[in-house]
Amino acid sequence: MKDLLVSEDLLATKRVIDLQEEHEQILRAELQSTPKVNLSKLSKDTLGTSLIPEEQRGLLAVKVSGDGNCLYNSASVFIKGDETLNGTLRVLTACELYLNAEFYANHAKIHQARGDSSYFEKTLFTLMLTAAGENEWQVSSSKVKAIKAEAAGTSEDNVWSGLVHIMGLATVIKRPIFSVYPNANLALRPLLHGLIHPRLCSPADVSPVYIMWSRDGNLDNRPGAVFQPNHFVPLVCRDDSQLRSLTKSSQVEKVQPITQFFSRKPDLSSKMKLGTKRLATTEQGAELEVPKRPRTASIHARKFNPSWQEEFTWLKFDSEQNLLYCSFCKEAGAEIAGQTDLVTGSTSFKKETLNIHGASNHHRRARDYVLSKVKPTSEGPLSKLFQKIQSE
Repeated sequence: MKDLLVSEDLLATKRVIDLQEEHEQILRAELQSTPKVNLSKLSKDTLGTSLIPEEQRGLLAVKVSGDGNCLYNSASVFIKGDETLNGTLRVLTACELYLNAEFYANHAKIHQARGDSSYFEKTLFTLMLTAAGENEWQVSSSKVKAIKAEAAGTSEDNVWSGLVHIMGLATVIKRPIFSVYPNANLALRPLLHGLIHPRLCSPADVSPVYIMWSRDGNLDNRPGAVFQPNHFVPLVCRDDSQLRSLTKSSQVEKVQPITQFFSRKPDLSSKMKLGTKRLATTEQGAELEVPKRPRTASIHARKFNPSWQEEFTWLKFDSEQNLLYCSFCKEAGAEIAGQTDLVTGSTSFKKETLNIHGASNHHRRARDYVLSKVKPTSEGPLSKLFQKIQSE
């Protein structure tokens, strides 16, 4: 099938259409013959359930195989209660992307996310892609060709998926898909979290299916760690008794979400003496009272304190030029990190300056960008989604 999807001739296109019709018949037959399944009885994914954001807390995650087919396994569970339709759904998604590449190259989700994100539209487009589309984009700078490359890539079994495949899959199953993203990586979340409608309008009474970006295996839950998904899981409704209990505040199960580790705010109060106070804003929008030391005359020039590097692991000191740098901001560049002296070199040898910088939006954005390019051990190819922030 991949050979057809990399071809540009009309005969190949016709064969893709025929292949699409064949698999649509298979899917229709399954939809008509499959009895209703109580999905809440399937095995619970404990880690996935802990990652569910507050607004979807009434749902639970169920287990699917983390074999590269997890997106299609998740959709198959909604349709049939098991993973046996993943191959059919994969083929249909590949056909959908190939035959309607222009639509997905300019998907409404990109324009919607642009209003809530600090990234440009071209950058948001690249964040939709996996390695196949990204490689084509770097060569041709053509959105349509990049989508067709994604179609060819996803035609192969056990190949990881991304946002663009969720978009195509929504049309395949003729239902909206709510792409659920945990409350982490807030700069990317406007693109990755939200409702995705099918290309062709679905009936108004059709409810969406919920598929969440999750983790299969280990989770780095240290304070300040960057969340990197490598798995998709379906989110399903709890059974009737659980749903009734959720409506009673006294009976709601108080789950401490694991994502608390990804949004923990620094405590500055114990590290500085109180003086005149001013406000700084964290990435989550919370205001921190940042103490400001009284201005006092000093006959001694400030110097670099090597112990600062133990507390601020991102801090670099150029002894020859006598300048301080933030390793994250310097690597990310001013377009992502903003206009900060710690990109070009700072002569402000004040611990207060470092505290304020570490709590700033720009620093957190640069940190997320740089760390996302580091591929953890045993990390699946889905992590490459976070390697795609490019300059316009």
